[in-house]
Amino acid sequence: LLLTRASGNVVHSAMRHLLAARAMADLGRHGESIQRLAQGEAVWSADPKQHARMLQEAAMLRAQLQHDQGDGVGAQQTMRALLARAGYPAAMAAPGLDRLLRMAARIELRSGDAAGAEVFAADALRLASKNSRTETSSGDVGLAALLRAEARAKLGRGAEAEADALRAAEALRNGVGAEHADTRRARALLAELQASARR
Repeated sequence: LLLTRASGNVVHSAMRHLLAARAMADLGRHGESIQRLAQGEAVWSADPKQHARMLQEAAMLRAQLQHDQGDGVGAQQTMRALLARAGYPAAMAAPGLDRLLRMAARIELRSGDAAGAEVFAADALRLASKNSRTETSSGDVGLAALLRAEARAKLGRGAEAEADALRAAEALRNGVGAEHADTRRARALLAELQASARR
């Protein structure tokens, strides 16, 4: 932010505000996240057509913040509106649709709708698999598979969940690293499902 402010590039500054907003959201500093997010949106809203992707990214973060602050229904509505705007489910080619679907699956899981989460995660996985150069080393494939595994585990479909978790663990390990939080989450879920299957 300091560097971009010095350059006077407001669009680059807006992008840095979004990065800061994401970090603050993950740290639970919701008020600061919302303030940073608003600064980015003020720039992008001046030309919504030119900055449609950035506004979409901002709206996804708003959905996450809504859920984190206890408004699960609002978060679900925000994500469904974004998906409808992208033409989903009739169209599956909108830019950034895979990210929208992963966030929608995450929100549905957090809100207790495992069936809805499975649908979104399955579509995200289909897109990620199609777009990846190598499925076994794609973080996007891994995360979508992990979300579907989590949904299937909650639906009591242990064998399917285990297969997804195994796929997720491999793709995430190769794509984002063995110690990434998502990789560790996939390994933990896989171990839990395998232990449950042995009982």
